[in-house]
Amino acid sequence: MRLQTGAAGAGRSVRGVVLPMALCFLLLLALMAAGAARNSTLEYRLSGNGQQQEALRQMAVGATRALAAQPQGFSSGLALGERRCAALGLCDQAVLQLPATVALPDRPESLHYHIERTGPVAGALILRAPEADAFSVGRFDFERFEALVELDERDARGGAAVVAVGIARRRGLAN
Repeated sequence: MRLQTGAAGAGRSVRGVVLPMALCFLLLLALMAAGAARNSTLEYRLSGNGQQQEALRQMAVGATRALAAQPQGFSSGLALGERRCAALGLCDQAVLQLPATVALPDRPESLHYHIERTGPVAGALILRAPEADAFSVGRFDFERFEALVELDERDARGGAAVVAVGIARRRGLAN
């Protein structure tokens, strides 16, 4: 057996190294492509989550506005800390219903809403004129309420949204 030296022998040894190097390079490219595909899939899912979260928030805002527009939810009869809901058992009084025009989630059990009486309006503001001087009546009596809407679709991988709005309603005129 004869050893080849020179240019011909060097050519064969280089050819033997090129194939493993090319395969390593292809493997590296495949790993980079898989990582890029995984990242783009993750970004796609995250953008879908953001859209779903915004849709839930918009539904909660719409339901809160509908609750605030219902005068029977704010009528007298609630003591401090008592709530009005749609279902008895969760609250002290069950009189609230959302109108059919309000967009609701696909799963109605994920929607919870109530109106709670949180108290009378705290003392007068410093820069505000006394009501007896500012108005022709003795005083205005207010009640403070909180309308809260909660949409929770986390068990269906949909996210959650909570909107709470403080509302002061005039109770009536007192002499």
